Amino acid sequence: MQTMLPSMLPFSIKGKSLGRFDGNSVQPLGKSGKYLVPFSKLQIVKKVAVEGTPLQISARLEIDETGHVVKVNPITSTPALGLEETLKQWEFAPYQVDGHPVRVITQFTSADQ
Repeated sequence: MQTMLPSMLPFSIKGKSLGRFDGNSVQPLGKSGKYLVPFSKLQIVKKVAVEGTPLQISARLEIDETGHVVKVNPITSTPALGLEETLKQWEFAPYQVDGHPVRVITQFTSADQ
C-alpha cells in the first residue's frame, strides 16, 4: 500500500512556503527545475528496507535526474537509526517531464515500503 502524508500537507523548503501539496499531482517548484512528485508516481529500482523502529516514519526525499537520492530530511520526531543512510541507498527510475529527466522532491512514509 502506498500512502502519502495527509493530503493538503503544508509544504516548505528552506523555510519558504510552497503552498499545499495535495499528494496526488505533480507540481513544479517555481524556476528551480524541481518538481513535487507523489511517491506513488515514482518507480523504485533499488530498495533497502528501513528498519529499527516499529513506529511509522516519514521523510522528505530529493531525487536527482539520474534517480539517486541526494537528500533525506526526516519528518518524524524520532527517526529510525540510520534512516538517512538507508534511504540514500535507494534508486529510482529518472522521473521525466516533457521527455527530460528532472529533479524531484517526494515524501516517503514507512507504509510505502
